[in-house]
Amino acid sequence: MQKPSRIAIVGLGPRGLALLESMIFALRESPDKVVELHLFDDGAPGCGIHDEWQPDYLMLNTVAGQLSAFSWHEDDNGRLGPTFLEWCHAQTVRLDERGYPARSGRVVSPGDFLPRRLLGRYLRDCYQQLMTMAPVGLRLYYHKTRVMACTTERTRETYLLRCQSGESVEVEAMFLALGHTGQESVIPASFISPVHAGIWPGTVVEDKPVQKVAISGLGLTALDSLSRLTEGRGGEYQLQDGELIYHPSGKEPQIFMFSTSGLPFHARPHWQSGDEREALPLIFLTSATIRKLREKNALLPLDFIEHILPIIKMEMKAAYYMACAHNRSMAIAKDIHDKLSGHNGEYFMAALVKEYGPFDPDRYLSWVPWPVAIQEYEEAFCCWIRDDIRESLRGVNYSPLKAALEIWRRGRNVLREVVNHHGLNAASTQLFYQRYAPIANRLVGGPHIERYNELLALIKAGVVRILPPMFVADEGKRLYSVNNPQEICVDVDAVISARVWPSGLSRTRSPLLISLREQNLILPAGQYPYDGIETDKSGRVINGDNAKQPTIWAFGPIVEGATFYNHYVPTPDKACQAILESRLAVKSCLETIMKAKEEVTPSTMK
Repeated sequence: MQKPSRIAIVGLGPRGLALLESMIFALRESPDKVVELHLFDDGAPGCGIHDEWQPDYLMLNTVAGQLSAFSWHEDDNGRLGPTFLEWCHAQTVRLDERGYPARSGRVVSPGDFLPRRLLGRYLRDCYQQLMTMAPVGLRLYYHKTRVMACTTERTRETYLLRCQSGESVEVEAMFLALGHTGQESVIPASFISPVHAGIWPGTVVEDKPVQKVAISGLGLTALDSLSRLTEGRGGEYQLQDGELIYHPSGKEPQIFMFSTSGLPFHARPHWQSGDEREALPLIFLTSATIRKLREKNALLPLDFIEHILPIIKMEMKAAYYMACAHNRSMAIAKDIHDKLSGHNGEYFMAALVKEYGPFDPDRYLSWVPWPVAIQEYEEAFCCWIRDDIRESLRGVNYSPLKAALEIWRRGRNVLREVVNHHGLNAASTQLFYQRYAPIANRLVGGPHIERYNELLALIKAGVVRILPPMFVADEGKRLYSVNNPQEICVDVDAVISARVWPSGLSRTRSPLLISLREQNLILPAGQYPYDGIETDKSGRVINGDNAKQPTIWAFGPIVEGATFYNHYVPTPDKACQAILESRLAVKSCLETIMKAKEEVTPSTMK
């Protein structure tokens, strides 16, 4: 009988599940192969950071219709299991008027933002379903523990994984899907970092007698921290005459929110039926355009400012004017799309400016703080949020602004083609990750509308104050104005650093990644903050000798820098990159292992 190949998946969140599903499907098609697959995770299998015991006020920032642990298989003409939306319907999940789970109410729609715990339950169920689908040649072993170190055995042909539980497992190949590993703290010890500390936002200050808490950040993690300090302490929201009102519990601290730029994130557009159906193809930011640029540039790395940013701006303008036209009719929008796609597209763009008015993308690609007086900053902030909510409610098809900003989301796969595997020159790569990736996140990675309604209610109730651009000093006890530090300062009892830190190698807290790097088995793709594990196009890691490590593959946030945008749950889309990457890696792994077995001569076989 054939000796089984021993393979490990280290980390069993959504990316680990994608690898598990890909392995199951691959071995169903190759019944002659025998594999022992060892799965390692010290949390609930499948869930990752989506703990099913989280409170309902910690919400997803991806709509229900865009999540799936099961991918599409053409040969089976379907999926091996349900999408998240299908699962919600099967579980008869109902939502109240604010979109929270309730005993009675409406059914979940594709555009609903749901509590993370529901996704955790779904992912757990998907794991359990996958475990029942293993073909005869696949033996599954789940280890509820954390892999702490890896040593190479037998002249580097196998790996010995040493676990926190004390057990050791020898494997021939492994997939690293560790999720967010965080980094060593670069902030004062007196700060509170909900992500770095490995806890849920705000829990550090739960038992401390603090009266004033500052939240450093204005993005999703900041709003999670805010929810923990308000709803998490017994406060309640109530709709009154169409306005959301916050009723304090009296246990909330005074909360200050700020960032060094002071710029808020744009809210997600309201989902409308037909959004996907009516989306017209991109015109300028396309794979074909990038291929032509590379050919023209003699296949050398591209320059982001010279080659790519002008294309993105053109696509933003096109989206803006097509949405303007869509407010008249879809037929007019399609006509504009066709004309912009023609040889005289840029000339026609000038005509659109005359008809619909100017639109300047640079206004939204800036990192410069607003020129607003300090005493007027909070009101300006609230006015901006209200305006942005109004645009979001129009939806991506009818709000020209949201249509333009969403190009940074719709064109993400093309941006991957641009950035992945050193597709930009070194200076452009640094600029992209330090400036434009954060800008893109601010444009399309903001909260859903309900979160901003909650923030406005908290400000009106006096629980939250919005500060102008500030920085922290005096061991985290005092905030100073960026523009006027001599005159403007705020004393606080605690600061929450509300940021998801990169998971690269230079500052990693992961014992396993430290172990792998010490043995020269992995290599950073670049400098901080894009110093994730270097990989090839199949996800195979590049070792310290700048050569392919034949039997290690890596995915997720730990490879940010080798590839772009890796922190997401797979989608139902047939072209979902996470799924395609998993399938390619599993195929590569099985081919590599089987080829090695075939090369073993009869005289060496026992």
